[in-house]
Amino acid sequence: MTMDMIDKFEDLFVGRGATDFRKLESLVDVFCPFEAIGMVSQEIRHSNYLSYILDPNRPHGFGTTLLKGFLELVVKQLGGSAASLSKLDLHLMELSNVQVRREWQNIDLLIEIPAAQGKGLVVVIELKVNASESEDQLTRYHSIVLETYPSKKWDHKFVFLTKRGNKPKKTKDLKSWQPMAMATLIDRLQDDAKLAGFSGKSADLLGAYIEMMRRHHVGNAEIEDVAKQLWAKHREALDELMRLKPNILGDIIGSVADAEEHFAESVNKCIGSQIVKDTSTKRVRRFRVDAWGDIPLTTCGNGKWVKSKSLLLLEIYRSTVLDEIRITYCMDQDPKDEVSSDFRKVLFKRIRDSKELEALGKDRTSIKLEIKKGFQHLDKQMLWKLGDHATTELSMNNVVPEILDAAKNFVVETLPHYDQIIREVSAEFMNKGID
Repeated sequence: MTMDMIDKFEDLFVGRGATDFRKLESLVDVFCPFEAIGMVSQEIRHSNYLSYILDPNRPHGFGTTLLKGFLELVVKQLGGSAASLSKLDLHLMELSNVQVRREWQNIDLLIEIPAAQGKGLVVVIELKVNASESEDQLTRYHSIVLETYPSKKWDHKFVFLTKRGNKPKKTKDLKSWQPMAMATLIDRLQDDAKLAGFSGKSADLLGAYIEMMRRHHVGNAEIEDVAKQLWAKHREALDELMRLKPNILGDIIGSVADAEEHFAESVNKCIGSQIVKDTSTKRVRRFRVDAWGDIPLTTCGNGKWVKSKSLLLLEIYRSTVLDEIRITYCMDQDPKDEVSSDFRKVLFKRIRDSKELEALGKDRTSIKLEIKKGFQHLDKQMLWKLGDHATTELSMNNVVPEILDAAKNFVVETLPHYDQIIREVSAEFMNKGID
């Protein structure tokens, strides 16, 4: 490191930048109970907390204030007869018999407000923190709600609550689901709580939740201003720090590579099949099922991906976009001939439609679609997420065994079903006279 860069670091940490750093530290280096329990990216915990504070029948002391504020946000954009509801209507609305449901028919939140006269109101909230909706999820929820709460008796509002107010993927869902950005909800919760002058444990917890959401999901203007000042004054020093930033996910994958043989042994003790190491990279560690090499058409890859030419492999890899370590089944993108390509298509469809695999509840979003030309990731599972461990001391001695144990459980659950499907599809092709 040059003396010029050392001078820039000194200016950053003990010179002019020190004041800005101390201010930034005071804004971000705080105790947060929600971070302590690993809630930052866990949608189910967000839904649990929101359902609690919006339910006036819970002993939080907020009464109907937060619920009415949320309903006002929703009703402003509501079509149908409920669009005529005013702030006064909401203020006078009878909420003593409101029901706030969690995970009813797998729906994140459902608010049911019966009416003594006229129509009741049902508000459905689907919350996405980092994930996206699965195939036909919103369409399915819409149909379930309309069937249970017919339009003759109920007005409906469907809210798709995401970080940035993303629209649903499907065109047919755009007509029924209203996008809402998390910042809109957080701003309203903060304004209503401040105006009402809430105090006590519940109010402190709500404040901690709002600040956690601003730090991790919806932005904090004060933090952003301080950060901009630091970058404007000390860009070269900060660029150098970013260049030297530890690659935590890369280090984890490196440690996983060192423990691959132990991982394979632990899996093989639990199942009849033998998984063995295959061609890997620094980012992706691959394993094949040794017995599949004897099954016709399962080694029909072109050899550019992995030397074994296996069509289907297990991968443990790091997702730099989501800061996660994942495990998945990956299918070769380019079989060597037309027959192999047909086999790949049939195998994909059989795996995609497997009720047994569906019942395991893995992330099957990518395989609800048709097979594509590129590498096809099938069932996936997140093994470890960097953000959920940000407040704990990172130790490879703890993290890697945790990752490999979760990976082993994934393989033990799914591999027997994959093995059965591969053997059945191969036998069908062979019975057609293909050799």
